[in-house]
Amino acid sequence: MGGPGTSLEETKVPGEPLTALQCRATVARFCRDYELLRPGALVVAVSGGADSVAALTLLHDLCEDTHTCLVVAHFHHGLRGAAAGADAALVADLASRLGLPYWLGGADIARIAQRRRRSLEAAAHEERWAFLRRVQHSVGAYAVVTGHTQDDQAETVLLHLFRGAGLSGLAGLRPSGEGIVRPLLTLRHRDTKAWCTISGLAWHEDVSNTEPWCDRNRVRLEVVSWLEARFPALVTRLAETASSLQCDAQWLEEQVDTAWHRAVVWRTDGNLRLDLEEIRRLPQSVRRHLLRSVIGRGGGRATVERAERLLLCGNSGDEAPLGSGRWLVRRYADALVTTKARGNTAFPDVVLPVPGVTIAPRWGMQVRIERVPSWGISPVQPLNMNAFFSEQALEAPVVLRSWRAGDRIELLHIPGAKKVHDLFVDAKVPRTERLRVPIIVTPRGIAWVAGLRVAAWARPQAGAPAYQITLLEPEVGHRT
Repeated sequence: MGGPGTSLEETKVPGEPLTALQCRATVARFCRDYELLRPGALVVAVSGGADSVAALTLLHDLCEDTHTCLVVAHFHHGLRGAAAGADAALVADLASRLGLPYWLGGADIARIAQRRRRSLEAAAHEERWAFLRRVQHSVGAYAVVTGHTQDDQAETVLLHLFRGAGLSGLAGLRPSGEGIVRPLLTLRHRDTKAWCTISGLAWHEDVSNTEPWCDRNRVRLEVVSWLEARFPALVTRLAETASSLQCDAQWLEEQVDTAWHRAVVWRTDGNLRLDLEEIRRLPQSVRRHLLRSVIGRGGGRATVERAERLLLCGNSGDEAPLGSGRWLVRRYADALVTTKARGNTAFPDVVLPVPGVTIAPRWGMQVRIERVPSWGISPVQPLNMNAFFSEQALEAPVVLRSWRAGDRIELLHIPGAKKVHDLFVDAKVPRTERLRVPIIVTPRGIAWVAGLRVAAWARPQAGAPAYQITLLEPEVGHRT
């Protein structure tokens, strides 16, 4: 080790693995810089390989200072016969020697992959993570630890590059996020093997990692090895590049979060509404990343660009498929992301208890009617998600239904009754959306055209008891 003020990078011999002290100090600094360890439980996924064994034992040393409790989890894939059983025994023995709780899971991956028509790699990944999340939930852990190293980071960046990726993809694996912690992203695979050797720790080599049976193995065995022979610092440089891009990606994600709150609204029917004016104001990079968030994981470049063209240049009524049965529907001043059938199909009538809560599955909403002891008058009634009514207005039966030809509503300062059709025209509601607008009807007539107007006779008096009707999603949605 160097003297005071000498960095680990300065004392490290190029091409040689780190010493045990360097490994511990490097991981400790990485965990501190990214705040990976805190009081609470962590589930450590241990396969029995050098990386995961090193992750467990390094953290076991470091967690004494952070009041972090480790839980060991091993998943038996049922693919490698006696070798897989030996891996499970090794991990169980290590957990016992460290005095840590041990969870064992398993599945017949070959049979599952055949049944689901998935690759072995995909089926194993899904089942392993389903098990790890179950353990995390059972023990109340704040995250799952994986043993990903700089080598895994380099492979991930190259795989994303070969498949086509933007900033987020090229940023690779994050130190933490989505309930996962990766404390070894600052080490090479050769460093973890050196740590295990020096510490007297046994580990098993998975022979499947030496065969090019999947894309990641091909990249590791054929691409990285070829490139590293010509560019010795390749893996470290790729990891450093990913780390730099993560800073840029984080900034962009913050811009997208801000834009989401301005431009995207959950509607009462469970659909997303996009404000066209706000969308147009966004820089193209932020706009496209926002659309990718709206569309979800299935949104490739072509889908995002198609959606962007519709929003910027389309006409009211134009549609674009987003995949998974969802559509982007352009309107006058906004657009909807919808999964429901459009067209001239009315939703079923639903009788609403007063007061009470009703789930209307076909409408994709929850209707909540609550009594308010004293209604305070406000300059404008909130008409988008909720509205207020006098006690007398909600005489049973109170019904939620779709618009019908000839429907009229009595409004303040308008003689007679206004056609609901004309309300739709004034509000520029497209024909394809009119049957989707919730209408609340009582024996006296239409009390509320949701999002538009409350009938004059249904409005409450200031200071008098009232009812509040709120339209919500059955389960509140969030951006993912």
